[in-house]
Amino acid sequence: MKRSSSRSVRRWERAADAGDSGAMYNLGLLYAYRLDPPDVDAARRWFERAADAGSSDAMCSLGCLSQDQTDLDAARRWWERAAEAGHSGSMFNLGQLCAFRLDPPDVDAARFWFERAADAGDSDAMCSLGSLYEDQTDLEAARRWWERAADAGSSNAMSFLGDFYENQTDFDAARRWFERAADAGDSGAMGSLGWLCSELVDPPDVDAALRWYERAVDAGHEGHTFNLGRLNAFQMDPPD
Repeated sequence: MKRSSSRSVRRWERAADAGDSGAMYNLGLLYAYRLDPPDVDAARRWFERAADAGSSDAMCSLGCLSQDQTDLDAARRWWERAAEAGHSGSMFNLGQLCAFRLDPPDVDAARFWFERAADAGDSDAMCSLGSLYEDQTDLEAARRWWERAADAGSSNAMSFLGDFYENQTDFDAARRWFERAADAGDSGAMGSLGWLCSELVDPPDVDAALRWYERAVDAGHEGHTFNLGRLNAFQMDPPD
């Protein structure tokens, strides 16, 4: 541990011994995520002290530690404590747990927790609600939740809306949503725009498709290298 880190630890330990829950939480973060290898037992002890002092962030972190150790019952208990203390991230984690980690999934519980997180302003929860409703083939409810998430800044929701309108063959709306997602940095949406412009609109907009595939590749989406090469070859040697 570096000397500066050692000084921080001593300061936090003095503050923690004086009852500072924030210092207890910081010590938990240090032992869990800053050390190599982590000291999970020490992290848990500090998180538990912080949680007992009322820190909902520490309760959430204890849920994450428990999930990492595949103790889903403990994870659920800690996240429920944090959620009841108003921690929206724990509400979202509970939704994820109930929807994707339990076997069988508890869809009603997942919806309940995602809605609580969404009501607290969590755009990821809004996006997840859209996906839940899509799985249940309630596409209008899915669209409404994705639109709420997109309005809250979720690029994933913008891309989902692009897919939604593409499936409805409303290519103008799909293009608008994909462009919003792409402008927010979503490389998948850039590739989707390349495909839409080259394969779906009539007549094809090959120049636009090339630009979007190039942006996707430049953003690290190597999967669209083939499509970019195919379109370049098409321009150099168009079919008769």
